[in-house]
This record gives sequence, structure tokens and C-alpha cells, in this order.
Amino acid sequence: ATQMLADVQDLGARSFMNADIGLGVFVAQAGPNRLAIHQAANDGFRGVYLVCFAGPDRGKGIVALANGDNQAALLLAEILRSFLQASRWQGVDAAYLETQREFSTKGLKQEEIVNQAYKQLVFDAFQPPSKM
Repeated sequence: ATQMLADVQDLGARSFMNADIGLGVFVAQAGPNRLAIHQAANDGFRGVYLVCFAGPDRGKGIVALANGDNQAALLLAEILRSFLQASRWQGVDAAYLETQREFSTKGLKQEEIVNQAYKQLVFDAFQPPSKM
């Protein structure tokens, strides 16, 4: 499990997930926290998990699943937003989560919609680590 989260790279995932890629999992920074993320998008099913594996919020996380397609992704994004607002993780911009509610599928390919919904509605609230 440790190897999955180490040696992460940006193989293009920052542009669509605001995260780097480990071994089979996306890894993001939210201030002092490191997060493991993965999403599922099969016909008629959407899912996502978000777990803090290092930092002050270590051990906290959420798994959310829904039947459906694009609307299910929007529902899961709202569930993630509500969870993050309630749990107040360090490195997550609460004001962004409160104000950024618009998402348009216009111009997106079907395979981009889920990732862009999560990125724009949730993952873009992750703040970079502060420089010491």
C-alpha cells in the first residue's frame, strides 16, 4: 500500500483531477494533508473515495457510491463537498466549496464529465502546501 502512494507523478492528471498519479490511485495535496482519491465511472454507476493518508487529518475519509450517470457524478460531488465542509480538513478552501456551485458539461466529451465535475466542484478547493 505504501508503494501505491509514493513516487507519484503528474502524467496529465493534474489537468483533469488536480492530482498526481500513484500506482492505481490519484494522490493530491490539500495544504499539509496528502489524499488518496479514486473514482469509478461505468455505465449506470458512479463512485468516489477520498481518504487522507498523511497529515493532520490522517485517517479521515469518505466512500460514496451512486447508481446513475452524469447526475450521479453531480450528486457525489455534492456529497464530497458537504463532507469536507462538515469535517473542516486543513488545506481545503471552505469558501470555494460554498461558492463554486456551477458546472457545465458543454464542450466536454462524455469520458471527461465525471473527472471535471469532481475537479471543478471539489478538488479545486485543495490548497497547495504552504512553503516554509
